[in-house]
Amino acid sequence: MFLLPKTSTLHSSLPSISLSKNPYQELINSFLSGRNKKTIEAYRQDLGDFKAFIGADSLDDAAKKLLSSSQGQANYTALQYRTSMVDKNLASATINRRLAALRSLVKLGNIRVRIETRFYAVLIVI
Repeated sequence: MFLLPKTSTLHSSLPSISLSKNPYQELINSFLSGRNKKTIEAYRQDLGDFKAFIGADSLDDAAKKLLSSSQGQANYTALQYRTSMVDKNLASATINRRLAALRSLVKLGNIRVRIETRFYAVLIVI
């Protein structure tokens, strides 16, 4: 692991980091950024449906509830969500798209957490 040396000139050259008051909102924004307008609308609708399913107040609250639960609990929630969509007779393509959106969000969330945790550990050492 690369650790930065302890020098005062190096500290002044480090980029400033804005720690968000709502990292889950940043995660949603990152997840949707750079995508086609129709894809963004579809993903917002898909995430909105999941938000309603778990009774969250907002998309970032839904992301927080999903990502802060254990892996087993998150998988159980996703399975319950899938079952509810099957029970509503939604098309398999719709179910698969909604679950794919959740998988992608979780994957991005896990990547961001690993990066931020490692960066934070490097900052502690400096």
